[in-house]
Amino acid sequence: MPKHGFLTAKAIGNRIKSKGLQKLRWYCQPCQKQCRDENGFKCHCMSESHQRQLLLVGENQTRIVEGYSDEFRNTFLKLLRRRYNTKRVMATRVYNEYIQDKEHLHMNSTHWHTLTEFVKHLGREGYCIVDETVKGWFITWIDRDPETIARQKRAEKMDAAKKDEEQRQAEAIRLQMERDKAKAEAAGLTFESEFTSLQKAEGDDPVTLKLATGALTATTAPSATTAAGTSGNSTTSTRGDDSAKYLSAIEAQFGISREGAVADGEAGEDGLPAVSASASLSQSSGTARDGKRKLSKVEQHMRDQLEAKKAKELKELELAKAAKAKAKQDAAKQLAEAVWVTPGIVVKVMNKELGDGRFYKRKGVIKSVEGAVAKVKIIDSKASLKLDQRFLETVIPRVGGDVLILQGKHAGGIGQLLKINTDTFDADLETEDKRTIRLPYEHFSKLA
Repeated sequence: MPKHGFLTAKAIGNRIKSKGLQKLRWYCQPCQKQCRDENGFKCHCMSESHQRQLLLVGENQTRIVEGYSDEFRNTFLKLLRRRYNTKRVMATRVYNEYIQDKEHLHMNSTHWHTLTEFVKHLGREGYCIVDETVKGWFITWIDRDPETIARQKRAEKMDAAKKDEEQRQAEAIRLQMERDKAKAEAAGLTFESEFTSLQKAEGDDPVTLKLATGALTATTAPSATTAAGTSGNSTTSTRGDDSAKYLSAIEAQFGISREGAVADGEAGEDGLPAVSASASLSQSSGTARDGKRKLSKVEQHMRDQLEAKKAKELKELELAKAAKAKAKQDAAKQLAEAVWVTPGIVVKVMNKELGDGRFYKRKGVIKSVEGAVAKVKIIDSKASLKLDQRFLETVIPRVGGDVLILQGKHAGGIGQLLKINTDTFDADLETEDKRTIRLPYEHFSKLA
């Protein structure tokens, strides 16, 4: 009985019925054919093509099932990586999105019979982080991209360097405090810290603080014993001795030089030793005479370390850029060497998304080539496509047909197909010089 025309009501009804997902029990995975009812599936199982395909599957069943399993896992992980990346998501949600594709690979043709077994496999092999809850199984994809891992290592290295820098600063401050304490003890001064509440007697004036900038000078203060008359002379002398000891300790600790000071034992009007307005800090105090602050040894050492670290990071960045550029050049060179598309051969389109799947597994002839992109004229159609060689597959002719050798030392030569080896996925060819060679399926294709 002849088939119905393309625009007949029967043909349109069949196309409407074939849209969307069909029942899984009426799907033949080896033949990749979906039947609409039990009668159609029974007729398909009795067909010669199905019986021949079953014989091919039975010869190497383990390898074919492993291939289906690898394809199912790779497609599932590809959807998980692109759709959810490293987010935690329910496994059933990802699987429901996966089976929305009508041409998807069914799970019953793989090693795993249930989604739970497949999820456990992903956890054991380290593809995902798997956890079971009352709501079901949740999975999280593990990003093992080299660039992502390198970026994480750089961030961890920067955090560790920042922490080390803070520790070095804290250690430098602690050493400085210990040195100042040792100098004070050598000068006979002791500092004991005792935290108490503010004790203020009745009638005391408010506490005021006054900050003044300029050269370090000693100002005279009104004597507290003036109102007491001549009876306070001994008290003034004692205060002068204490003040002289205190200023001597300050000079020893901070390196203050007194120029034009009064001779030892002489005091000013209030009993304090007079200090000239030209008293200045020496270089050891960290300030130069011109007003610019000079770095201490600790600060200079820290600055040198920071400069060395910046220089090292800059060098590493330059090396990384050079390595990346070299990798791109190697990839381009490898791509140029691996280009196999050639005008005049028959190829098969393997892109499921092109034209909503209309050109999937359709055969065509390559008319022209630009790099790794080929212009393909679809057989029995007016359509012409430009496709990368990743979406094309070689075509094996019948035994005795002419082929073009695409790769290897015989590349560019014409041969004749003698035998197809389905166990090893290669074939025996006879070259133009009557030599017999064996090549894999990918190294030759049918001549147009």
